[in-house]
Amino acid sequence: MLLVTTCLMLAACGSSDDEAADNGTAPKIASLQLMPTEATVGVATPFTGTFMFDDPDGDVVEFGGRVTVPSGAVQELLPAKVPTASGVKVGNGQVSVSITPNDAGTFKLEVWAVDAKKNQSNVLSSTFEGLEPMTN
Repeated sequence: MLLVTTCLMLAACGSSDDEAADNGTAPKIASLQLMPTEATVGVATPFTGTFMFDDPDGDVVEFGGRVTVPSGAVQELLPAKVPTASGVKVGNGQVSVSITPNDAGTFKLEVWAVDAKKNQSNVLSSTFEGLEPMTN
């Protein structure tokens, strides 16, 4: 069984402008960095992914994510609301996930941002390896 817990956070700066009467512009995210890059099968391992976001409308409301395990099964992460992002146009996001791999192989973490008008950003991904425990 894959165990995943998550916490998504935001640190940002920017100013607020009046929103346009249209559907706005989708946020963009870039530069996902995931640490660490390995986990031992059966051992809960905390991962932290950091990324930058740019939202011309300053209305990011949540970050989403999912983990794909070596078998191809996908575990959706609960969306994390980011109420402190109101009016923020440029900033940094952080995804904290605790994962207990049940199999060895390559795991993939994907993240994205969603704004108040339900515009979803591009999706970024990074991988880590699930390793068999060392035996004596």
